[in-house]
Amino acid sequence: MTDYTIEWDGKTVTLPPAGPINPDGVSWARIYDEDGNGIYDLRWAEFADRAFAAQGKRVGTISVPVVLIPRPDNPFDSDAVSIALPKSVGGDKEERCLGYLYRHTIRNWGIANQGCTYLVERLASFSEDGEVHFTAIMSRTSDRDDLQKLRCSDDEDGWDLRYRIPEFILDLPKARIMGAAIHAFLAEHEEDQDSSEKHEPVRHLTDEAFTRTPALRWLHGLRAQLVTRLANEVVTHSESNRHNALRVSRRGRDAVKVLNAEGGCVGLVRTHPNFLKISSEFDRPAVIDALAREGINLPFDPAPGWLNASLVLDSGAWIHVVWIGRIAGLNVEPYLASFDIQTKELQVFAQELASPIEGLLRRAGHDPEKVLLRHHPRDPHQFFGQDLIARLENPPQVKRLRSGARELVPAEWVEQIEASWHARSVKRARNTGDDMSSSIRPEDRRAPDDPELPPSLFRTVRPADASTSGGEGGCRLCGGD
Repeated sequence: MTDYTIEWDGKTVTLPPAGPINPDGVSWARIYDEDGNGIYDLRWAEFADRAFAAQGKRVGTISVPVVLIPRPDNPFDSDAVSIALPKSVGGDKEERCLGYLYRHTIRNWGIANQGCTYLVERLASFSEDGEVHFTAIMSRTSDRDDLQKLRCSDDEDGWDLRYRIPEFILDLPKARIMGAAIHAFLAEHEEDQDSSEKHEPVRHLTDEAFTRTPALRWLHGLRAQLVTRLANEVVTHSESNRHNALRVSRRGRDAVKVLNAEGGCVGLVRTHPNFLKISSEFDRPAVIDALAREGINLPFDPAPGWLNASLVLDSGAWIHVVWIGRIAGLNVEPYLASFDIQTKELQVFAQELASPIEGLLRRAGHDPEKVLLRHHPRDPHQFFGQDLIARLENPPQVKRLRSGARELVPAEWVEQIEASWHARSVKRARNTGDDMSSSIRPEDRRAPDDPELPPSLFRTVRPADASTSGGEGGCRLCGGD
């Protein structure tokens, strides 16, 4: 990867120009009013006039200094980052605003940073002015003085505004390089801020940030409901071994499996690192005993007080604590906590569940040395890392055989084909890719409350199974892609 390093002189954080490593620059979002007019167009034109004049030019391409400002006050997105004029020009952050980073840009930067969506806020904390400085490229071909020669007597003031607005790109590297540079900078400097203990940036979100819109209020209520429910379901009793016929299966280099009497997989051992994946936490004592009989000894703490949730191994480096259920007809797997196996650091996203989450990890042989209480990095706009709003606004279509295809196959085949399509769509909708859920006993997975969607939350919401793919084009069986 190209070497790109964020600069800091002790007072100001600067993102150096990307130059040839990304000649196309990074795009950004202009903001328009209901009539399609750019609300910052006049500011843009005046900024361009001053910038070109300062460099002794009227047209052409120039570099200009600008800043990124975290905007948790944005009424639509508390993760918003504005592109603005530097504080030195005068005015508050809104009076200097030129536009915003695209949301996908912010999220792509977060890929190398554990999905964090407030990276600019963390960078800005190192600048005395609270802003991240960088360079943009401005180009225009219309000279204002020449435009005045074309003015007609009946032209209104501002008639030439659209001609004076320059082309503007952010002179920054592509997301992969930018994300890596941010990761390297924060890893070095956040740790250096306190030599006795690693500095942990905790984002302090106000209640207003979680309740600014109807959708956010709905998500906020769902979080409270889920936390209350899970707190009431903490397992406070000791368990007995309820399985008598578990057996261990080994095939070549495949992972060691623990099977029940029907041949269903109830346990799977991963060796790098040692991790026991099980269909239900209530099966752990029996699975541990079955493995021990085969000479495979894994740590196990039977103490009660653990959270009835699932543990998911991620890339051999993280263990996520996940609840599996349904909300508004969708399969969801909100991340309640994440445990760094190497550093033994636990990040808990539901403060009330910290103790039972620790109990669940100790049950699996992992004892956190440091516990951090914080909001999930994708909240408040998501549900513990689940983008419910986007999924509800864009529900997937369930495949159905076309009428012509139905006439060519037996009815029982139609049912099996459509059931297999549905099963694949359900599996794709899962975050964890858990293929052992069918082995969970009904008594261990209580039917979820499945709260419904408030009818006024969206203008139109089409349930995932309410429409049939049957139009012309696409697959000749189902009409889909």
